[in-house]
Amino acid sequence: VLQAQLAQLNGAIAARQKTQDQIAGLQITGPHIAGQEGIAHALAQLQYQHWAERRRCELNVVLARQTAQYLEARARAQLAFGKTQGLDMLAARVGMKKSNDLG
Repeated sequence: VLQAQLAQLNGAIAARQKTQDQIAGLQITGPHIAGQEGIAHALAQLQYQHWAERRRCELNVVLARQTAQYLEARARAQLAFGKTQGLDMLAARVGMKKSNDLG
């Protein structure tokens, strides 16, 4: 159970990181196109900025959903880890009692 929860947690972390990288990759200004000057260049920059802002908004919604999934996966992994630790401690105690009873 713990391994499955950790795999889900790692998947959630990777998905969030990919989205964060995509957001970071959106430049403030668009790429410069050779031969494009003056009004044409300014118009292209405005169009890029508008597109990039819409894309950032879309990615922020995705990132919010992924963050919620990450937090849920982390909580499940913590719970699974706690259960595993508790069972290991219980098993160790039972093993100690059995060896003490034999002696």
